[in-house]
Amino acid sequence: MTMHDVSAAEERADVPPTVCDFHRWMERDAMTTDGLALFDAAASKQAKEDGQDQAESGRGYWFMEVMRSYARQYAHDFGHVTSDHLREYADRMGIQPDDPNWWGTIFRGKEWESIGRVRSTMVSNHARWIEKWAQRGV
Repeated sequence: MTMHDVSAAEERADVPPTVCDFHRWMERDAMTTDGLALFDAAASKQAKEDGQDQAESGRGYWFMEVMRSYARQYAHDFGHVTSDHLREYADRMGIQPDDPNWWGTIFRGKEWESIGRVRSTMVSNHARWIEKWAQRGV
C-alpha cells in the first residue's frame, strides 16, 4: 500500500494528511510484498547466502565453474582479476548467467582475497568501485 492507496475510511477530503498519517503509511510501505521487512541486516545476509548457495549448487553450477576457471587463469597471468575482466570474457564468449546476482558468487569462499579496489570500466556500472581479487597462496 502506498501513500496514495488509502481506504475510504482513511480518506478525509476536508482534512489534509498529517505527519502521523505519513508515518503510518511509511510503516506499512516498509514491508515488501512477501511480508519481509525492507531493512533487516540479518535477513539480508541470509538471503544473500541462500542465493549464493543456489547459484553454486543448482542451475548456476556450470556458469560458476567456467567463470572461476577463467578467473584463476587471469589472476595467474596478471596477478589479479576483477568482475570487469570476467564480464568482458563472458561477453566475448556469448555466455551470461541466468540470474545477474550470480556474478557476486564467483569470488565467494576462501580461495580469493581482496587486494584493493578499482573503478569499473563497464559503462552501466557508472565507474563504481569494484574489488581486485587474487588467489590465496599462489
